[in-house]
Amino acid sequence: MSVKYAKDAPQTGYAQVIKTSAESAITDDNSCYSLEGARYGIYSDQECDDLLGTLVTDAYGTSQSFEIEAGSYYIREDAAPLGYILDDEVFPLEVLPGESTVIRLTETPRAQSIDVIVQKVDAITGLNHPQGAASLAGAQFTIDFYAGDHAANSLPPTPTRGSCRPMHLDV
Repeated sequence: MSVKYAKDAPQTGYAQVIKTSAESAITDDNSCYSLEGARYGIYSDQECDDLLGTLVTDAYGTSQSFEIEAGSYYIREDAAPLGYILDDEVFPLEVLPGESTVIRLTETPRAQSIDVIVQKVDAITGLNHPQGAASLAGAQFTIDFYAGDHAANSLPPTPTRGSCRPMHLDV
């Protein structure tokens, strides 16, 4: 009995993406963000015109393994997951025969600072100056963080993020 090996048979390897958040203090346990659904294209060219396959991340930021012929490729994020900014950078991908190539990437959350306008008013008159000899000095305001989307009248009884410290404004 003889065994023949095909010298020119294509050898394959695997490609996979693992994503993490660049700001886990903001995104962990926050329903406004999810690593699930980031979609990466595997391309034969740096211009990302010739799509060969797609990797999609799960809730943990890990994509499936994609079997592909060993060689040099390019990978680009084609769809960002919930709450994150699309990264249009093109990354080189080198797939070796019989091996798994894992690309580890950091996802930037879509976050914006907020402007807060604080105005002290008299509790009875609603005006921004006190009655008589009273004073509005020394008022304190607290800003708390609540994960998720809430209407003002449906906030949880306490902030949902223990790691977020309230900010006190002395005005």
